[in-house]
Amino acid sequence: MKKTAIALYIVACIILITVLCFASGVSERAIDWFEAKTNAARIDDVTVELDCDELLAGSSYRPLYTPIGDIRGDAGLIFTSLDPEHLTVTSNGVISSDKTFEGDVLSAEIKITSKYDKDFEKRVQFTFVKKYPESCEVSYFLSGYGYGAKTLYTGVPVYVFSTVTSGNDPNMTDYELIYDTEHFERREDGGLIPVKATLPGEKTSFSVRYGNGLIGTSEQIEISELTSDMQNVDEIRIENSKEDFFEIKRGESLVINLYSGGERIASDFTLSFDNGDGVSMSRTGNPRFNTAGERYMTVTAPNGFSRTVRVSTVNVISPPIFTDSHLSERKYIEMLDTDTVSYLFGFDTGTTYDRVEYEYDKNIIQLTSDARSFRIIGKSAGTTVLKLIVDDGFQRVEDSITVRVERDTRLLSIFRENVKTFVPKILGHFFAFILLAVFAMNMFKYSRIRPFFVRFPIYLLTGLWVAVFTEYLQTVIPDRTGSARDVLIDMTGFLVGTVLIVLLRLLFKAVRLSFCQIFRKHT
Repeated sequence: MKKTAIALYIVACIILITVLCFASGVSERAIDWFEAKTNAARIDDVTVELDCDELLAGSSYRPLYTPIGDIRGDAGLIFTSLDPEHLTVTSNGVISSDKTFEGDVLSAEIKITSKYDKDFEKRVQFTFVKKYPESCEVSYFLSGYGYGAKTLYTGVPVYVFSTVTSGNDPNMTDYELIYDTEHFERREDGGLIPVKATLPGEKTSFSVRYGNGLIGTSEQIEISELTSDMQNVDEIRIENSKEDFFEIKRGESLVINLYSGGERIASDFTLSFDNGDGVSMSRTGNPRFNTAGERYMTVTAPNGFSRTVRVSTVNVISPPIFTDSHLSERKYIEMLDTDTVSYLFGFDTGTTYDRVEYEYDKNIIQLTSDARSFRIIGKSAGTTVLKLIVDDGFQRVEDSITVRVERDTRLLSIFRENVKTFVPKILGHFFAFILLAVFAMNMFKYSRIRPFFVRFPIYLLTGLWVAVFTEYLQTVIPDRTGSARDVLIDMTGFLVGTVLIVLLRLLFKAVRLSFCQIFRKHT
């Protein structure tokens, strides 16, 4: 009997550990299967809407869908790219095209499925296009001189770019630069270096050519040799100002002009910074400040003349603008504690920011986000204020949205949302350890350890090691976590089971004695 009691205790421990570690996942999968079966018949179709048939290359879009039929939540719709080489689809259904796809048109297709119905599938076709201007002009910027120089000089960089005069301009920089290779060489920063002067009366030009065949050509320009007296700089103006302090917006550039004897001259100057992080060269060859902060900039001319100025770069931020017009106007969200809702937002032109932070009641909602979208998952009934905070260290802009979460009273939803708590906490932890106490006490009645102060702690260890080992094992199982609180629940159930067994034994013993006395009396 002793060996049987020990064997029963060991079997009980194995079953209990297995149930605690894996029963919750099995239960959830069972609920998913049942939910899929009940919802499959109610998913008729989904209407998918895009902003237009032709979507701009390099931009992102979130298809809007309208479920038809009685479908819980968002019907578990999953957007999947069918053209992964050219398309990217995020977990919340945002699609974007590859900016570098070849050709002017990309015919694309995305697939939509539902986790509730494995047979449901819908495909949506659309076209990404590159938008080119209808007409353009060619402008150039001569280093040290600025715009509009009639003559270029050998060795002084010139930066050529296109100015759109009509039509769409999102792909304004997507053009090919055409230049006279006899007189120009290409620099790594995209500028051109005149390497040969033109003959008297001879002129040259440069052009830009877009993918749609549109070509823009500059005016005819002469190239002269740069002489030493043209490099005798005695004045440096920044933004045509003599101030020693400049405050600009992040992402903007400072224009640098060089002068000699009051006359603006062309020359290839050099720049240095006490902190060059976040500084790049713009397409005009001038410094662009891409991060907020203060730094000193020194401009040095070829003859050694220099000027140092302090530049303070500030961010320009504004409250986010939501793609959902209803949310933009009311700033109010109503949802169930079983729902998941997603929202995209953007900012006014010129807004720059590093990140968006959120403040909310974590007991009511759960939130996941990226730089331009967030997803809310309902947790419990209640109302919370969701704050979107754009803080770059210099400015702080807040926008508030009221989120009201109501309890989902549908039976299936309640059962699903509470299965994680009900199965492992009540059945798995508390009642299971009550049963474990039965096998532990049955084993201990054969123990020879008599002093109570020694026997009882050893008895507790027969339950404690199972509780601790189970929680540790859950830390290495995917999607599971260990908890000291669960160990406490386990041991509470173990002690409750112990007390109940002792009481039942005493009750059984009292009843047996009563029957024995009655039996003796009548015999």
